[in-house]
Amino acid sequence: MTAATTSSTEPRQASQPGAGSAAIQTRGLTKRFRGGQVAVDHLDLDVPVGSVFGFLGPNGSGKTTTIRMLLGLISPTAGSHSLLGLGMPQRASAVLPRVGALVEGPAFHPHLSGTDNLRRMDAADRPADPRTSKARIGSALERVGLTAAARKRYRAYSLGMRQRLGIAAALLQPRETARTGRADERPGSAGEPGKSGT
Repeated sequence: MTAATTSSTEPRQASQPGAGSAAIQTRGLTKRFRGGQVAVDHLDLDVPVGSVFGFLGPNGSGKTTTIRMLLGLISPTAGSHSLLGLGMPQRASAVLPRVGALVEGPAFHPHLSGTDNLRRMDAADRPADPRTSKARIGSALERVGLTAAARKRYRAYSLGMRQRLGIAAALLQPRETARTGRADERPGSAGEPGKSGT
């Protein structure tokens, strides 16, 4: 797995996670699965606030595993990390409402339209203001290029449209950081060199 970042800031010196204003920071982050398979091996990472960052690599190189550890969905075997300057997973309840995330493929109701699926997701988000729901949904659909397909049923969406609807769901609330994971694991899919990735 390789990492790519775009930022106007200079790389920062390694420090303890949570010590600066990094959007994402890891030190020695490692995940070893039962049977000894090492998916992520001592990852040191500093992603400055305001930058665009991506993981590139073939299937099985640890991209999705890293994202899952960052979000607290799985525990690292070793190392530490922070999101938005707060240590994870200890501060997950304070950090995760500030993070939009889509890991793997999105799960939506096939018989509902894109708009109706986003309405359901927005209604389930406790901090979301119901008075601004319609405007936020419209804005999210516009940002991902799905305004014209907003009333179309999800089951009629192409794979790319389904992925964009998942990104729209992650963008419903203003978030300080957003991250996406791979939508599928087929060879030649997102995440492989030369293709769009995480």
